[in-house]
Amino acid sequence: YHFDEKWCFVYLKFDLKVQTLEIKLNPSLVIRRASKEDLPRIRDELYPAMEGYEYDRRYFETCLERNDVRCYIVEKNGHIIHYSWIFLDVFISPLMGTNVNLSCIRAGDIFLGPVFTVPSVRGFIYPQVLSSIISIFQNITEAQRIIVFTYERNPGAVSCHKRLGFKPIQNAQSRSIMGTIHRFLRK
Repeated sequence: YHFDEKWCFVYLKFDLKVQTLEIKLNPSLVIRRASKEDLPRIRDELYPAMEGYEYDRRYFETCLERNDVRCYIVEKNGHIIHYSWIFLDVFISPLMGTNVNLSCIRAGDIFLGPVFTVPSVRGFIYPQVLSSIISIFQNITEAQRIIVFTYERNPGAVSCHKRLGFKPIQNAQSRSIMGTIHRFLRK
């Protein structure tokens, strides 16, 4: 991770005070904030599908009761099929474990991630969840921008976020010696 993956992130922003995203919610989906009471169902319904996402389990185990972190879950036909984590303070989010240039981040930024949808129901779930999350946070005065990052090696995720209104953050990669070496080696 530290020698390769974290140097391949694309950082994107969505301005909550200027932009909008209005995608109609499929009536079969219920999006709501998760609570500690949901943990047994999350363990039963999501954990088995989270192969490769085991690292995310720690957020469920430690963050559901925190005021500075929120998890939104999606239910379909009575089963939890998706989660999206929101860190209200970008400076205590997973973003700080990346090589982001801190001069591009500011107070009022919130961080979206990690997110996950059960593979058997993937499709148009995430844009609907994102639209709901944006709507919620546009009504919170302190929230200015939503920040996300994704792998440049996943061009579908990058283009999906761009289609949903996210814009690349210019000069978001820190200019450390490791980053310079990594960029040189990729060429």
